[in-house]
Amino acid sequence: MLRTLLTPRWIGYTALAVVAIGLCLLAAWWQYQRTQDQLTVERAAAAELAEYPDVVTGADLPLDVLGREVQLDGATVPQARSFVRTRTNDAGEAGYWVVDGVRLGDGRTVPVLQGWVREPSDAPALGSTSAPISVLGRVQPDENFYRDAPIAADQPLVTITAVGLAEQWSASGDIAPGYVTATSPADSFDRIRPVFGANPDVPFPLQNALYSLQWVFFAGLVAYVWVRGLRVASRVPEPLSEAVA
Repeated sequence: MLRTLLTPRWIGYTALAVVAIGLCLLAAWWQYQRTQDQLTVERAAAAELAEYPDVVTGADLPLDVLGREVQLDGATVPQARSFVRTRTNDAGEAGYWVVDGVRLGDGRTVPVLQGWVREPSDAPALGSTSAPISVLGRVQPDENFYRDAPIAADQPLVTITAVGLAEQWSASGDIAPGYVTATSPADSFDRIRPVFGANPDVPFPLQNALYSLQWVFFAGLVAYVWVRGLRVASRVPEPLSEAVA
């Protein structure tokens, strides 16, 4: 068997098998990591209510913060409001998301997705002065799926991103990472329908887990075919010309 393995043909077969097994295991690891990430978000969504400043402390959002239920107490920021166009409600009606800035005591401005309205004029006015506001919601990451989305200072946004909000809220100070989705209407904002409920469904990532096992199976299959082929080739008599040589 060793003699067969050291032939040029089987050296090539072995190299191909090693590459194929490596790629399968790499894909399995990637799917496994995605499964773990989803489980982390699931645990965050099930965690107990926390104060926003205790959960979001830096410039980035750790994975174990996404979906966490938080209490946000601050003040509204005059002119710190954006609308996100082409968003639908539960009935499939097209409208706008309302995103307001809430100023914390540490100076940060937290984007808060208040909910959905049919037209921008349906949203209650913010007023010309700051007012206390208390929001119960869940932490969400920026919507970075459309990085080239057009941004204008006086037009509805396409996605919720720090870049777009900073452009429209130029005088609002430091903007906290991500945003908070309100799960119930804040006082005086009852005309805005929350986008998500208080207890979002975060299912077990069964598909990713099965994909991970699938790639492990493929790696084992490649190894089996390689071993089987080597055993068969080792039992085949050498051609007479090779034996004489």
